[in-house]
Amino acid sequence: MSFGGAKKTNSQDKLIKSILEDTKEVAELINQFVEAQNVVKKEELVRYNNNYITKKYKEKEANLIYKLKNEEIFFLIEHQSSVDNNITYKMMNYCLDIMREWSKNKKIEKDTEYPIIVPIVIYTGEQEWQMPENLKEEQVEDYTYEDYKMNLEVNFININELSTKQLLESDSMIGYAMYLEKAQTKEELVENLKVVIRLANTKKQWQQLR
Repeated sequence: MSFGGAKKTNSQDKLIKSILEDTKEVAELINQFVEAQNVVKKEELVRYNNNYITKKYKEKEANLIYKLKNEEIFFLIEHQSSVDNNITYKMMNYCLDIMREWSKNKKIEKDTEYPIIVPIVIYTGEQEWQMPENLKEEQVEDYTYEDYKMNLEVNFININELSTKQLLESDSMIGYAMYLEKAQTKEELVENLKVVIRLANTKKQWQQLR
């Protein structure tokens, strides 16, 4: 969201992050945009606050990691307000960091099962961005060694490709925030805000809107 060519402010970026610090909103995001067989409940999610990971990512405006309780399944959520053509490689590194930290206090046996890490990128910028769905797409073409390509599939949520219905039907603040981000002018922002105000129905949603 920018008006008159002005770039998105840090406070706008922080809005998305503040919402994604709510396990209910993260559960809504996962259930709406990640293809999974089981519905994720907010009670099943915990913030992954490993000291090393927290320190390494402390400069990031929105790079959040959640874990399913009692399961070795992680969700890595990255928010981008501008195009980053190196993002797939970065997400691979983040995943490896999580895997590395997870294994530090583990005794790796021959039957040890490593965790699943689900990478999610939320893009709220205006510039067109066709992000590759898989790291394989960015590696050199060589059919002889095709089987050796690294495989990382990223869930790419691009607000420019989402309809108003998709963003508002979930009755979630993350959907409302992305709907507000779609505004291209101050007038459109005011109209979008009116819609969200009509739909907001909890005290917490009103607080976040303020």
